[in-house]
Amino acid sequence: MKHTLNSNDVFVVDQEKNSPVTSVPFGKDQFEKDEEFDVTYCMKGYNDTVDELGFPVLLPLRGEPTASTRKEACARKTVKNTAVRYFVRISNRGEWLNPLDRQFVNYTNKVQNNIPVWKFVQVSKTAFEAYITFLKTQNPAFFSLAKRSI
Repeated sequence: MKHTLNSNDVFVVDQEKNSPVTSVPFGKDQFEKDEEFDVTYCMKGYNDTVDELGFPVLLPLRGEPTASTRKEACARKTVKNTAVRYFVRISNRGEWLNPLDRQFVNYTNKVQNNIPVWKFVQVSKTAFEAYITFLKTQNPAFFSLAKRSI
């Protein structure tokens, strides 16, 4: 069963029936078998909605399967068959995306030699939680903590 977020609401939508099924438990770490969804986080102020814990979330644009391709996307949480994976947008030089730094924001969708400069790299749950807290609070201490938590 594939789930996506419905616009302006925090509901899971069954794509086959196109109707709300249940609210998305973003904060929990144990999911039902066959659950599959992708949650994309961004800097506060650029979000379309928030999850149940108040973290800023992006919704997919019309016709796109996920919001992770949007330039505002900073972090991503994927759930597939009870496995939870955490990703953060990191440059090909190993620099974490800092949306508060204009130098980074100008190059979020840049490509060098047909290779994207920014890509999602899997990180630990601790690093991910510190990073999305930084995105929510804009407190640079959480950004430093996230980078050290790898």
